[in-house]
Amino acid sequence: MQQPRIQAVMAEIDRLDQAVNLFEQGALSEDRFLALRMSLGVYTQRTQGAYMVRLKLPGGRITPGQMVAVADRLERLPHAATIHLTTRQDMQLKPVFGDRLVELLRGLHQDGLCTGEAGGPTVRNIVACPMAGICPMEERDVLPIVDGLKERYLGNPLTRFLPRKFKIAVSGCAAGCAQEGVHDLGITACRDEDGQGGYRVSMGGGLGHKPRQARVIEPWVAESELFPVVEAVLRVHHRYSDREKKSRARLKFLWERFDEETVLGHYQEALTRTRRIAGFPNAFPGAWSEVSETKEIQCAWGRETTPQRQPGLWSVPVRVPLGDLTPSRLRGLGALAGELGLSEVRVTTDMNLLMVGVPVTRALELEERLTGLGLSRPRVGEDVTACVGSEVCNLGLTAAPLLARQLTGGVFDLKVRVSGCPNGCVHSDVCDIGLSGEIRRPHGIPLPFYRLLVGGLGSGSGLLGRCIASIPATRAPRAVARIQKAFAESGMTGDGFSSWIGQQNDAALMALVGDLEEITPDEATDLAEFEQARCGFELKTGLNECMGSRRVHVEMAFSRAAHERDCCHAHLEAGEAGPFLKTTREILTGLGVTLLAPTPMPVALTELSLEQLAVNAMRKPALTTPLVEAFTLLTERQRQLEQGAEWRDLTRFLTDLDRWIGLLAEQWCREDPTLYLIAYLSASFHSLPMVDDGNNIAGTFGPRVGHAGESWREVA
Repeated sequence: MQQPRIQAVMAEIDRLDQAVNLFEQGALSEDRFLALRMSLGVYTQRTQGAYMVRLKLPGGRITPGQMVAVADRLERLPHAATIHLTTRQDMQLKPVFGDRLVELLRGLHQDGLCTGEAGGPTVRNIVACPMAGICPMEERDVLPIVDGLKERYLGNPLTRFLPRKFKIAVSGCAAGCAQEGVHDLGITACRDEDGQGGYRVSMGGGLGHKPRQARVIEPWVAESELFPVVEAVLRVHHRYSDREKKSRARLKFLWERFDEETVLGHYQEALTRTRRIAGFPNAFPGAWSEVSETKEIQCAWGRETTPQRQPGLWSVPVRVPLGDLTPSRLRGLGALAGELGLSEVRVTTDMNLLMVGVPVTRALELEERLTGLGLSRPRVGEDVTACVGSEVCNLGLTAAPLLARQLTGGVFDLKVRVSGCPNGCVHSDVCDIGLSGEIRRPHGIPLPFYRLLVGGLGSGSGLLGRCIASIPATRAPRAVARIQKAFAESGMTGDGFSSWIGQQNDAALMALVGDLEEITPDEATDLAEFEQARCGFELKTGLNECMGSRRVHVEMAFSRAAHERDCCHAHLEAGEAGPFLKTTREILTGLGVTLLAPTPMPVALTELSLEQLAVNAMRKPALTTPLVEAFTLLTERQRQLEQGAEWRDLTRFLTDLDRWIGLLAEQWCREDPTLYLIAYLSASFHSLPMVDDGNNIAGTFGPRVGHAGESWREVA
């Protein structure tokens, strides 16, 4: 039997099926269609009518049988498709055309895979160290943490409509192989001074535009406190991140929007609330490793076959050039893993694969059989990869894979990453040598350039790379070669690259590559002609779909109401009348905005008071009069309760508020059945029997519930 949340995802696929037809007929707006498909991890591609489908693999795990199933489903498509591995341990399937999109989504979920909330303003795939649960160095197996996070936040009203996407990384020791220092939320297993196991938690990191290292907000928390801390950070993002300016809505921008003291104050306030909410896990399966004073924390995965903590078993890395696999190779790897009795294979954060649980007696056999699939273990100099670039991605500015194929990590096996735009999807800010695509206009002629970043570190304490120059795309290989040559002449080893960069001043680094920045007018013309002939370069970008739909204010209002409602119940149980009434006022204010006609303002940023909303909603209601009248009555009761009330009055008030929320959700689903409000139609909101929750999108133009002649009592 399917889990309830997976059933909800399958229901969304049914909605998307109808939405595809309505969109093609012009009966559904592009923005609403964007919101529907993004919630299922479906992105458009440069090719007309083509989509990319993103598979969420928590911790990068996939079974051999699922690998074969994915390959089978892709090969049934009437066109060639590929599998692209990502730095966030996802699989991206592309291209998929609209007429086969829903069929593929249903099949993938039947295979036990999930695309739900792989796009849009949600909690994205949760990254973990690729050696989680098998690394000899780890303090704790963090995969149960990953699974717990996945279960709590898939389909959770709190995280369904965040201001922007939210990325979580979890590592089992201080080596930080999941690169948690550059995520919205980082969790690292650690010990306190007494050797007690717990977690260090950091927040507000991120790459792309204005990269930033996360700040540690909890040096150590006990396992029982971990999820309240996680939820507190999510609630800070939900409540305070900028919903109006999507380009600045990531959690990392809170450090600029407010001062540090204010951000931490918001976090502490949220943590006080979440500690009172029931339902968080207090412990997780698995045990902590034994404390050892001689234990040296170091990365134990990536480039070599490595013994696991389980005696007699090894992990074998598989190099996947540029992260791209054909269906036949994926099937071959799945079949080979199944034959060896492996329970799972993992996508790594360097866009390769890791075969785990390989019997030591068959490790050499596995390496030899990879050759038959056209694959191998990573070799020195091959730690180079890139995003899909301008050929596929709407945001791509440069042909990143084309450049990556011209580069090498050299004899020191340096980590080189090429991003086709400033978003840095392949982590070009936190590697030895990173190249980040951009467009410059020397002498008025647009040309592809790369910002050259050096000395970054993603793991451990982390370090953002230094940008030393912006180089024309065709000259980038020369710039990389010069940096590598200078490092080789320093006499240091590969592990010391970041330290060597730290010893160089800007002038010394600029002296190595500065001349490559200079372009004469004639050179600019020649380079433009060359780029056009080489890769069909043109200055063209599409919508940043990662920002999600621009018209989801109603859904965001209900999402906020759901998380505030949890706090209401916690305040009631704690006997806190003041905080309870403050929270119910916030619920009424947030949902009251949806009653205004029209509703041009972002729900979370309205400056109208609750009383002003009640007056304006009565003058120009967006919905039926009884619901607006009920809102006015609840507003008046809110004011009266704030002047003094018996405890039983608060309980009755919350019951009535819940009923009104459920009725309001029903009304909005009638108004626009494409809205995702199913969570608020549930019995927990004490609503009337469930009505059409949007599965029948064709009913968009059907009758509305409620009429002006009905009273609040009749509707309720």
